[in-house]
Amino acid sequence: MLELSQVKDVADQVARATLTDRQLEAVSVRPSVDSFGSDLLRITVVVHGAAGDSPGGAAVEALEGALRDRLDELDDHRLAIVDILTPADLAVDVDSES
Repeated sequence: MLELSQVKDVADQVARATLTDRQLEAVSVRPSVDSFGSDLLRITVVVHGAAGDSPGGAAVEALEGALRDRLDELDDHRLAIVDILTPADLAVDVDSES
């Protein structure tokens, strides 16, 4: 299993390769567990844009698939759940958790 810093580097590389039409601002990774207690990864990719301008479901699916393939190649089989947000979307998401 990779260290979180290594997963962040991989996620950053995959996001840049997959989201070629977007300017990547940040990638964050945090560990989590699913309902069965299995380890998983929560990955947030922040891309340049206005609120509601984040890439659609096809972009998320492409990024998750490419990331899953790359992590499998590196022998890390944790499920990666990806959110692609703009800074404005992220601010709304953070505010709603307060």
